[in-house]
Parts: sequence; C-alpha cells; structure tokens
Amino acid sequence: MEERELKDDREEVVRLRDLEPEVAFSHRGRVLPLHGRAEIRFHSVNLDEVSVELTRIFRNNLAAFLHQDHSLSSVGKALTNLTVQVSGELNRRNESRLELGSWQQQPMKGLFRVTVSDPKTHYRRDTRTVLFSDIGLVVKDDGQDLLVTALSLKTLEPLSGISIELLSYENQVIETRSADGRGRTVFSGWKKNAWGLTPWILVAGQGDDFTYHVIGDKQ
Repeated sequence: MEERELKDDREEVVRLRDLEPEVAFSHRGRVLPLHGRAEIRFHSVNLDEVSVELTRIFRNNLAAFLHQDHSLSSVGKALTNLTVQVSGELNRRNESRLELGSWQQQPMKGLFRVTVSDPKTHYRRDTRTVLFSDIGLVVKDDGQDLLVTALSLKTLEPLSGISIELLSYENQVIETRSADGRGRTVFSGWKKNAWGLTPWILVAGQGDDFTYHVIGDKQ
C-alpha cells in the first residue's frame, strides 16, 4: 500500500451510533441442583431495566409443554411478572443475576420457563427452560432394552426405589418401574407396546422432585 502525506491538516466529525439494546441469557444449561443458589445469569446491552416472567410448568403437562404447540397458560401457572433494574457501561455487554428463589417462600423445585425482555419492546426477549432437581438419569439403549440409572446430583449416590415412568408422545404412561438398590431399572423391549403408542420421555420422580429425559425421535 502506497503511503502519502496530506498537504493540509483536516478534521472531520465522526458520529458512532449506540449499539441496539439487547437482552439474553448467558448460558443454555437446563438443570440446576436443588442444593445451591437458585440463580441464572443474563446479559444486557444499553438497558436500564429488564422485564422478567417466571412460569411453573406442571408435571402432568410435561408432554404438552415439550410439544411446543400450546399456550403457556394451559400447561403452567405464572408466578411473577416484574421489572428488575440493571446497570453497566454504555455499549458494553453487562452481566446480571436473577435470584429466582427470592420470588417464592419454598425452595425452587420442578420445571420453570423464564423469560427476560426489554420492557419497551417485547420482541427483544430470550426464553430459557430451567429444571430444579436433585435427580440425575443415565440412560443406555442397547437397541432392544433401555437401562436407566437414577443418581442424586448432590451425592452421586444411587436413588433406590425411585419411580421411573416411560411416557408416550401422546402423554400416556406406557410402563412404570422402580429402581433397585443400585438405582437401576430396565425397560425391556421399550420401543414396542400393546397400544401402539410412541415412547418419548422418561420421567423419574421422588416426592415432589422430578426430572425427565427425552428418548424418542420426536422433538
């Protein structure tokens, strides 16, 4: 590149536009442990406040929720809809934390849909599904049978006696089994059943704590 010197000094005014406002979750993780801080992080750009919506999804509506062809009010209950203040530098991505546990007296447990948005225009928004549970599932398919192991996320110890359901795409219980002393159970020939239902989800529960794992082809 050829370099040349200007004969005369020259000044120009350059105006830089501010970045468009933005809000989004910082991480896409789905499961948070029961024993810990019930918080998730989001980032924002050029916003002073953010709207937050928190909805609890009922366990018996899990299949309908995962179908994603529903209104949220038909599968859950709105717990809060409020505005939180955020701060940070102009035109920088600033991270904030949502303390979900502060919005209800009992510990966070179960499945929730969380939405953050710009209060001035809700098309700037981000949504995340969060499951608070102490139950972890290890699932292995050998082509014929389904081996399921249930563990505590806190201690990694097996959860013996826990109930595990094989649920169909049509939201019907195909089979229910209990984990043995090693936290294991087997669904033999799980892909076929007498009713011609489509196996889709494993749901494991103990008291009011539950978790799920999608195993079918339908997403």
